[in-house]
Amino acid sequence: MTEGCDYSWARPDPVCLFNHGMRFAARYTSIGSSGKNMTRAEVHRLIQAKIAVVTNFEEERGHMLGGRAAGVDAAKASRDVASACGMPEGRPHYFSLDIDPNPLGESEWDRIRAYLDGAASVLGWSAVGVYGGFLAIEKLVPQSARWGWQTYAWSSGNWSDKAQIQQYKNHQDRCGGVVDLDRTNPDREITDYGQWGLGEIPDPELGGFSMADIDAILKKLELMRVGDESGTFNTHDFASLEGISLKVDGTRDDVDWLMRAMKAIATATGATLPLHD
Repeated sequence: MTEGCDYSWARPDPVCLFNHGMRFAARYTSIGSSGKNMTRAEVHRLIQAKIAVVTNFEEERGHMLGGRAAGVDAAKASRDVASACGMPEGRPHYFSLDIDPNPLGESEWDRIRAYLDGAASVLGWSAVGVYGGFLAIEKLVPQSARWGWQTYAWSSGNWSDKAQIQQYKNHQDRCGGVVDLDRTNPDREITDYGQWGLGEIPDPELGGFSMADIDAILKKLELMRVGDESGTFNTHDFASLEGISLKVDGTRDDVDWLMRAMKAIATATGATLPLHD
């Protein structure tokens, strides 16, 4: 289990946070300029202190009820703020459903799913995460978002197995600022929870590949133009893993590597592998 924190307006001392056991800090992005947004100088100080960064987009409460167009706008804004701070392409952005999910009706859930689809149209599904209570994680991960960050709020003491990160205590004084305390899911072996800044870490759930590996493989396959009958590789549908197998296997002798890569890609993209003898 890895301990971390998140904060908005505060700027706690990174070295002090590290000495208190923090190994990641979730930092904000938003539409327009805001004093809670991450900055390049701040991110530099965190990384110098050996604290990784997790990206979290947040606007006013209920922003995720705005549907697909709002999700597109959110993803573009989050990408612009975070990339200016050094965030690598392909790493995830968590989008905050910062309201009680329990009373929501199906029409509202449909708008939230459309919001995440809009974000995925900008960032790619594998770079979309969601922050929220237990029900939000259960409903949205992994179908609508690859990554889950659950807060204890609105969760009635329940923790979802689907979440990579848990926010378990709020409003704690640490290192010159007020922070919320987070941790990786203690019931799962998680090394990749969406962090960036300290290099890529292989993920046991992806067969030892990192998401950077997956992105590199997907881009290579896209250049090879394998996939559906039109010849266009579709990372959402993942139409023809059999075709990928034939083309990639023809250039590699390491069939074990190929199968591990295929399984990792399927896990990362939510695809179903074809049956093999």
